[in-house]
Formats: sequence, structure tokens, C-alpha cells
Amino acid sequence: MEIFFTLSIFSLIGFLTIILYLLFERGRRVKQIERLELLEERLGRL
Repeated sequence: MEIFFTLSIFSLIGFLTIILYLLFERGRRVKQIERLELLEERLGRL
């Protein structure tokens, strides 16, 4: 019973870590896209 409990906790922690990582990656990608758009706007003005 104790082994099952610790395994479930570890799997829960791993699951949450993966979700946080995916959210972080998507947020970073969005920021990169926004930066590219800003650069394109600046280059377009020149």
C-alpha cells in the first residue's frame, strides 16, 4: 500500500512537471513570434 502511494505521488509530480514545461515552451514560442513581428515592423519602416 505504501509503495503504491509513493508511486502515485511521483507520477503526479512528473505529470505536473510535464504540463508546466509544455506551457512554458508554448509561452516562450509566442514571445519569439512577437519579437519577429516587431522586427519585421521596424524593418518595414526603414
